[in-house]
Amino acid sequence: MIEKQRGSGGVVLHCVGRDIENLELNLKRNGARWISEEKIMPKPRDTFSFMIHDFMLERKYFK
Repeated sequence: MIEKQRGSGGVVLHCVGRDIENLELNLKRNGARWISEEKIMPKPRDTFSFMIHDFMLERKYFK
């Protein structure tokens, strides 16, 4: 986390990882909690890996 301005109570959280989309979240301190300052829209789940898993369980023989 990087503080926006000293003493402001606001920070930017940089989210980076192999399995997540790179994201910067603006957070503000509210007592002992950090609250996001922006609305985060949920994304639809990627079901491709689940479909492949189910397909492989059903098939016993592969060429």
